[in-house]
Amino acid sequence: MSWDLKEPVCLSQTRLMIASPEFVYDQLCYYGENVDRWSGKKDLENALLGRNDKLINLALAQHATEKEIIFELYNRASKTETVDKDYDLGIRVACLSNRHFDYFNWPKFDLNAIMSRGLTVESSALLTNPTAPDSLLESLFKKSDSFAQVDENNWMHMIMVSSKNERLNTDNSNMSDPDMGLWNIHKAIFHFLETAPVTSQSVHAASRLLYALEPKHCTWPDEISHVLERWRQAEVKNYKGEETEGWSTHLPLKEELACLMGALYGHRTTSQKDKPRLFGTANDNDIALRCAYYRCATLNEKEVIAGFAKDKDVFLFAALRNDGLYLNKKTRPLLENYISGTFRHEYKRRCEQLHKEYKWFDPRPTTETGRDVMEDLNTEQSQEITLLENINKQAAVLIDRMASYERRVYWAVLIIIAAIYFLRK
Repeated sequence: MSWDLKEPVCLSQTRLMIASPEFVYDQLCYYGENVDRWSGKKDLENALLGRNDKLINLALAQHATEKEIIFELYNRASKTETVDKDYDLGIRVACLSNRHFDYFNWPKFDLNAIMSRGLTVESSALLTNPTAPDSLLESLFKKSDSFAQVDENNWMHMIMVSSKNERLNTDNSNMSDPDMGLWNIHKAIFHFLETAPVTSQSVHAASRLLYALEPKHCTWPDEISHVLERWRQAEVKNYKGEETEGWSTHLPLKEELACLMGALYGHRTTSQKDKPRLFGTANDNDIALRCAYYRCATLNEKEVIAGFAKDKDVFLFAALRNDGLYLNKKTRPLLENYISGTFRHEYKRRCEQLHKEYKWFDPRPTTETGRDVMEDLNTEQSQEITLLENINKQAAVLIDRMASYERRVYWAVLIIIAAIYFLRK
């Protein structure tokens, strides 16, 4: 049973105060997923807290909109003398996972205490919460504030975990204000690339983080050569003592990371007006800078063909992050002719991202080759596209019916006019 969130609070409260904890839990889950930031029901949440039921408290911890309630439940579960430690841990994780934190609703958790324990289920819950303050992720990437005390091993694990945070790719800009929080987060990520220790572990952490980023959100730096140079100095060996291979290309992992950095940060900041707009060119001796060009430039058909002929999988690695190649009806089929293996998944992911931004963009393959290659990944159409097609079909039927009705009405009017004319004679 869904919950009509517009019903009077007194009715919701009466109903939920006498309902079973299991029913209340389900209702609060629906409430938490559908109530907006301005429509929290404070009196109802406080009344349910008064029931002091373990299951209801768990639901409140995860879905309540009042910071006082979340903070109270968290503090209760943080007492050292508690008996049910597993339940208390669950409550704390639920509080830290609550999706209703924002600039006016952020309980002042003891971040120093949470982060001092390194990577735990609690710190993971907070680092993957997209509604946690932007300053939390900034501090993580800069290793400042509560993260300054974290040892390097735990810090790198935290960096990897943070790659799952939706906030990294969520732009909350509107017509009047840009999303400066997102801008600051991505500036901090580039700071991480400039300052983090270069080790085998950090190469894996940086790769995981950068793989998760949508290119359009990445900052435009003044320079990238120093970043490419420092990460290429890493020694990344596998258990056999051999250089670790890249995840997507034939290159060593550290070189693939350099190419990924080139692709994501290939745009030069607009403040550098006396320098080229892009860092690389198609003929650059540095393959990472060629990747910057493949991702950031407006490529025509000839350039796509030449780029693939020259760099094969590395070209695809960068080009699949170039939005313009998908939006151009002439270059998109070329991508579908080239993709195979793991690149199919990247192509599908990027198409889905573009479809969210441009509803008119069809994420399905446009060529026979593309459909064959992607067949096992596209066994079912997205519900949204299927629904749209059904609506279009129904609309076409309605249009035909309306046209038929119009013709009938037209002839009926003519017959009536003719009948009146003859009767009058």
